[in-house]
This record gives sequence, C-alpha cells and structure tokens, in this order.
Amino acid sequence: MSTRNYKKILPQVSGKVGISKSSISLGLIEASAEELKQLCEKWLEDLELLVIYLDGMVYPEHHIIAAVGVNRKGYKHILGLAQGSSQNAAVCVDLLQDIVKRGVILSRSCFL
Repeated sequence: MSTRNYKKILPQVSGKVGISKSSISLGLIEASAEELKQLCEKWLEDLELLVIYLDGMVYPEHHIIAAVGVNRKGYKHILGLAQGSSQNAAVCVDLLQDIVKRGVILSRSCFL
C-alpha cells in the first residue's frame, strides 16, 4: 500500500483483520510519540553542519519551529522541534540551546 492511499485503505481493512479504527489511531499516536522522543533526545555531536536554519510551520491549532542543519554534502538533518511562533525569540533561543546541549557546535555553523 502506498502512503498516498493509507487513509482510504486502513479503515476498510481494520474490521477485516480484527483491528479497530481507534486502535490504529492509538497505535499511530504511540509510534509517533516515540519517534518524536527519539528525535528530541538524539545526540548531534557527530554532525558537521555548515548552516542551521529555523523554519516555522503552521498547522490548524499549532505553530511548530524546526531547527534544520545542512552538512557539506547538502544533506538536511532535523535537529529539533519546538512548539511556538517563529516570531517568539524565547522559543527559538530555547530550541538552539537544546541542540547545543545535544552536541551541536554553533561556532562551526552559519545561521539563516
């Protein structure tokens, strides 16, 4: 099943394989919470980043700030996430302080 079609297919097969729609939703929530925890605790010391930028995304009820690092080969690495407006300096500073605690050396990077 392609990721494009999962929303259509999961409800159809859920009753046939003994899985309720609510358990699929709960399973997705639990799995995504674990992935988010791992992302936010990941040690970043080995990354040699040239550029770090903060990018804000707006979802219907939430503003999310992502810290993204780019290495010499142009690969992007998600360094961390924070909830709050990109216009809020305190949220952005806290996010940068968090990635420094996890090993990013800011003096080696350019900020955008």
